Amino acid sequence: MKTTTYALFGLLLFLFFAQVQAATTVYKWKDANGQIHYSDRPPPDAQAESLTVKNPPRQRAPDPVNDPATDKDTQGENEAEQKAPQEPPAMSEEQKAAKAAMKRQQEEQKKIIRKKNCGIARRNLKTLKSTVRVRKLDPKTGDYVRVSDNERLKKLREYQRKVREYCR
Repeated sequence: MKTTTYALFGLLLFLFFAQVQAATTVYKWKDANGQIHYSDRPPPDAQAESLTVKNPPRQRAPDPVNDPATDKDTQGENEAEQKAPQEPPAMSEEQKAAKAAMKRQQEEQKKIIRKKNCGIARRNLKTLKSTVRVRKLDPKTGDYVRVSDNERLKKLREYQRKVREYCR
């Protein structure tokens, strides 16, 4: 009973904090050379200005069943609205820079994950190529079972594809 209560409490806390993350804090500072930096963490050796960047609301896809554009009475009005270009709200320079910093950080994280996946794929490919008999753990019994030659060839092709994908 206690475990269920703790798990439920943890889930509620997670959902609460997931909702709280609607705004992101970004820090801005100048280094010794006068270069402006943006990051999600403040620098350890300099004073940083705290900026709050709000995440835009997600837009839903139009529902073709309940879409008023399909109504013949309002079709002319909706066509005029759709033809008019919709400009996104203007972003300040700080928001643009913060967004660019966040994008760079996400790209760095993707590179790290890709490098990790590359290492795993190469290691598995090496094992499949070098070992005559390959075995795997059977989740039902907990015993090791020998992998058939056809399954081994499938896994070999799969990891060759993964090496090509992750190790570019």
